[in-house]
Amino acid sequence: MNEISDDEAFDTSAVIKKTRAFIQWKGTDACMDFHCECGQHCHIDSYFVYSVECPGCKTIWEMPIHLFPRKQAKDSTNIVFKPEPDDI
Repeated sequence: MNEISDDEAFDTSAVIKKTRAFIQWKGTDACMDFHCECGQHCHIDSYFVYSVECPGCKTIWEMPIHLFPRKQAKDSTNIVFKPEPDDI
C-alpha cells in the first residue's frame, strides 16, 4: 500500500516518490460522501468544497490535494482514461 502522512497529503511542495494523483481544486462541482471519525456521515453536492464541517461534531476537515491510487485488475470493466505523457 502507498502510505502517506497527513502532512504529505496537503503539502503542495512535497516531493513524493509514490504513485499518486494531484488534485488541483478549481472551485468546480464536488460530489462526495463524507464520513467523519465521530460516526456522522453526509452527502455533498456543491461548489468550493475545499473544507467540510462535520454536521455532527463540527470538526472542520480540509480536503487533501494528493490521491494514492491502487493497481486495477487487467480484466476490470472500468473505463480507463489514457492520457498522453508529459514532456519532461
